[in-house]
Amino acid sequence: MHSIVLPLLLLLPLVGPTEAKKPDYAKQLKEVEAKIKKDRKDPMLYYRKAQCLCALGKYDDGYKAAEVAMRKFTSAKKELAWLLLESIRVGDLRVDVHFNMGPKERSRRKDGIVRPLSLRIWAAEGDKMIDMIDYEIGYMKGKPRTAAFGKMIDGGHALLEISKPGLPYSKIRKAAIELVEKRYANK
Repeated sequence: MHSIVLPLLLLLPLVGPTEAKKPDYAKQLKEVEAKIKKDRKDPMLYYRKAQCLCALGKYDDGYKAAEVAMRKFTSAKKELAWLLLESIRVGDLRVDVHFNMGPKERSRRKDGIVRPLSLRIWAAEGDKMIDMIDYEIGYMKGKPRTAAFGKMIDGGHALLEISKPGLPYSKIRKAAIELVEKRYANK
């Protein structure tokens, strides 16, 4: 069983410890979109839009907004290595999905491996990170040819599961949840 975890850091309302309430992401999305109409250059607005959309279950739109945010950060010459797209609860685990914005992800893809997403898997007790998995896309002659979930281990690379290139984020997300359930949940 999985659900969205609410600590999307940029979106949490300022409330005391006993008065925490669920954020109204639809309202926040409307507010962010109104601000975007006034200032189309502010990359943080697109970052917030991506998070709101994911929190509302509009995963593919959220991913597209994250891509726009990345372009806005690049054109504003503001460095940001990644943005927190969403947090997902998988059993007793929390999976933070990071939309990576490193140099390879920002540049035009030709040949090689790009890691557009990283999954940081946290144990619920003690908030200890137990693993990090990347979603990787292999490009050849400018076209995505392979996709997989993998991770770096002891100076090498472990392929965890093959995926199809060109999938929308909603399907990548579903495969990521299944992978985490299979490898880590209830262990």
